[in-house]
Amino acid sequence: MKYRRKQPDTFEAIQFTGDNLSEVLAFVDGTLYSVATDSPYRTALVFRTPSSNGMLYRGDWLVRNLETGKMERCGGERFEKEYVEVSETKNERQLNGVEP
Repeated sequence: MKYRRKQPDTFEAIQFTGDNLSEVLAFVDGTLYSVATDSPYRTALVFRTPSSNGMLYRGDWLVRNLETGKMERCGGERFEKEYVEVSETKNERQLNGVEP
């Protein structure tokens, strides 16, 4: 039988706090469509990417798969259950100029 090694995908993510619009804009690299308010208390960022469209509310995360580039919205509770922060490997640190 042939086998292949399973490896988890690696993601980048940013949480929309309501006060970090410029950081979210930099993260989506210009794919933000608009800012909308659906009530006096809820502001949403409407985003459009080649892979999906959606609304990002305060507390939500925007997650990008580093291999495919696909972005998706992830609610805060789901994000906490499904994602863990990872540290860079030695090779990644070398590529980023942190280690010789």
